[in-house]
Amino acid sequence: MPKDARSPIVTMISVPYQRNRSFGYGANNHIHNALKIQPALPFGMNEQQPLNA
Repeated sequence: MPKDARSPIVTMISVPYQRNRSFGYGANNHIHNALKIQPALPFGMNEQQPLNA
């Protein structure tokens, strides 16, 4: 896709994630996996004031 054809909104969206693993979790020494997803979507109060949330 040509760079000029991309939407500026799409280039502002990000989906960072964090993966954590703990060993020896709980009474039976289980492995605990956690995945934290934090999407950032742009929206604006008006055209002059974009806001990322």
